Amino acid sequence: MDARVFNAAGNLFYANNDYKNANLAYDLAVNFEEDPEVLYNRATTYYKLSTRVLEERDVYLKKAKEDLLKVVDKEPDNIKAHYKLAMVYSSLGEEKRAVEEYNYVYNNSDLLEGDVSFISMDIYVEMEKEDKDIYSFFPDPTLIDIYNMLKDYPIEPEKLEELRKRFGDFQSSRLIAMRIKDLYERMFEKKEFDEYTGKSDRLKWEALLLFFIRDVNDDTLGFIKSFKKDGKIDTTLLPPYTRSIVERFREEILEVPPEKIKFSNLLSIDVEGIKAVDSAIADFSSATIGTPEIVKIIKKLGLLRNKRVVSILGTQEMEKAEEFMKKGEGEFQSVLTLLRKLRFALIKIFSKKLSALYDKESRYRIMKELLLSLNLSEDERYEILMKL
Repeated sequence: MDARVFNAAGNLFYANNDYKNANLAYDLAVNFEEDPEVLYNRATTYYKLSTRVLEERDVYLKKAKEDLLKVVDKEPDNIKAHYKLAMVYSSLGEEKRAVEEYNYVYNNSDLLEGDVSFISMDIYVEMEKEDKDIYSFFPDPTLIDIYNMLKDYPIEPEKLEELRKRFGDFQSSRLIAMRIKDLYERMFEKKEFDEYTGKSDRLKWEALLLFFIRDVNDDTLGFIKSFKKDGKIDTTLLPPYTRSIVERFREEILEVPPEKIKFSNLLSIDVEGIKAVDSAIADFSSATIGTPEIVKIIKKLGLLRNKRVVSILGTQEMEKAEEFMKKGEGEFQSVLTLLRKLRFALIKIFSKKLSALYDKESRYRIMKELLLSLNLSEDERYEILMKL
């Protein structure tokens, strides 16, 4: 026997949702060899167990973190491991580290194109190509978890027929996704049900599940009004099917509540990077710092390792940048030009993230606030906005 045999056994247990035995099998595989694939698999079972054995939640999460750190140490470009590590960090309350991992995934993956939300990276890594467009429906990571949960539940044929009449003749998975998105937009964006749900996001998520199962009607609204208690639904009097879904949602999804990783936090690392380069431009222009300090700043921020920065700069500019970094010296104007191009690249990446997370009005407000906080003339601000 060797590690591959136990790893394969672990995969079989995992596929059947038997996470404890999967974990034991992966343990045996790791005893033979600390292979990154096996460590990742074991970390995934630890994470799953953390949502099911709540009294040992933190123990399992710390073990998952330990395995994933070993994986990214052995394979620094392992996108799945970085994303899973972000999830583990957020579950442990280590928000800053979680945000750093989410941003690493976004900046170093070629898998996402266009304006798709970068938060759903794990779906894009693991799902087959033809399924990806379903996940691009969802502006909020919690919706992805809810969709994955609901599509595993049996949906009544009559309900699917109802959805087909409303949305078109699609497969059931797409209909479920469209229905969830429709409810989300009505509840969270249009705020139609505030008088029933109040300001509790948790209650809104649970109400969304009730609306999905029981439709938006007076009976369901009555349920929510009658059974809301302490910012959530009191499930004791709910019908068994409805209760099972709400309780599964609490067990599997609320372990990482949506407010834990706020959208504004996901952008904080980008803002820090933009402001660091902006300060470097101001200090270099005033001769407060020289080229050696500029080299250190670019290295510290990892700008020339960021795939999105590299693609925005282009081959010719990258060659110049790498030559400058190698020599550690350059003409004043060419160094200044490089810094401005790097700042613009970071602003452009920031703008794409805004597109994935906010509506047009909010995007404009956030971008305007950022540009006003930088050392830019009015003409430079206008020029950047036009380029974006």
